[in-house]
Amino acid sequence: MRKEEADVLKKEFNAETASTDVLEFMSSNDLSETESLLEFLERYLQAAITNYSLDEAYDLFDTENEELVRTLWFSRGMEDTFICLTPNGSIKAMDQDFPMELLANVATALDALNQE
Repeated sequence: MRKEEADVLKKEFNAETASTDVLEFMSSNDLSETESLLEFLERYLQAAITNYSLDEAYDLFDTENEELVRTLWFSRGMEDTFICLTPNGSIKAMDQDFPMELLANVATALDALNQE
């Protein structure tokens, strides 16, 4: 998606994150553990994917499944795109125009991590 559209969506993500009190749904210990897993996945993918820039990350709480997910914003050139990951490394959602090359990179990196 074009950077202008992405910037609007990022503001919405940020507003949603600020308005959700995750501690209403999970304990502080569970939250801390979940955030640690998501931070690890973010750092791992940032190191593993070199043909896109990982610019921003947001945590969103899925109230329906009572699960925290990390939204990772990648860019290359004038295009931004996002993918949402669960703490166990599953893909929860992604931009409808998520590049197949980037999806293959993410999937390969997550698969390699699961093999270790």
